[in-house]
Amino acid sequence: RQTWLFRMYKRGKNLDALLYEHRLLLHARKNGFTFGAAPLINNLGQTYCQYNIRLQDQEEGFLFAVFNYVDGDVLYDWIPNWAEEGLDTTIRSAARCMAEFHSATVNFDPQGLHGDNIMDSEDSPCNELIHKFPDTLLGYQKAYREAGLDNVYTEYFDAVWPVFEKMCARAYIPPEDYGQMQMNPCHCDFHAGNFKYLPDGTICGSFDYDMAKYDSRLFEIGLAMHYVFASWKLAAKGVIRLDRMERFIRLYDEEIVKIGKIPPLSSLEKNYLYEVLIQGTAYVYGW
Repeated sequence: RQTWLFRMYKRGKNLDALLYEHRLLLHARKNGFTFGAAPLINNLGQTYCQYNIRLQDQEEGFLFAVFNYVDGDVLYDWIPNWAEEGLDTTIRSAARCMAEFHSATVNFDPQGLHGDNIMDSEDSPCNELIHKFPDTLLGYQKAYREAGLDNVYTEYFDAVWPVFEKMCARAYIPPEDYGQMQMNPCHCDFHAGNFKYLPDGTICGSFDYDMAKYDSRLFEIGLAMHYVFASWKLAAKGVIRLDRMERFIRLYDEEIVKIGKIPPLSSLEKNYLYEVLIQGTAYVYGW
């Protein structure tokens, strides 16, 4: 007897993005990634099926896939996350998970495909997405206003937009430096709710790779640090656990050296840790 995960994708899921995700996960598993689930290949040689489902008065096509089941429990999410409760075993296994994924996918050929991008329809580096994010926000603002949806949120937005403009300008990394960083497929959704855990807090599985994309691994680290080491509890006022961030990064480097497929963080990458942490904050706001 075996257990599988049957997944029905969201309405409007792009087939190319699904294929990117599936091929990436299969490649990662083949090359040593032990944490992630991978789709099964059916009798037609495909990793998905498409069926029409009747919704109200019409039928719509939905994409489906079957994955191997990742065992374990869900112990953390946005609240609580590793800023509040994460044990050392959680941080150590998370660093191993990220290091394995980056190492196992470094030679992946996307064949012109890319995953879902929450901030742009094109597969732009996140450094560029953040650079033009203030203009993107102005586009949202214009659309709300034209739709007659002015409210307390748009008033707040008008008041704080100059802060976002300065923040994104401060976080922009010069292209000549960005191009020297380690590039590989990134999870881009490395948060505490996307893992399965053993009872002692050790991570035993990783999932939700819909937003995976090829980018700087440093951005992946900055985004992850914002997700998992910043408290999302209102009473904590957004405190970020820098001590746990430092431990995670040191453990990530140790695992990268053990695996031996890509180099550990360079001095150039370390110089831009602040910028990518701010980029991660802006990226989550874009989401």
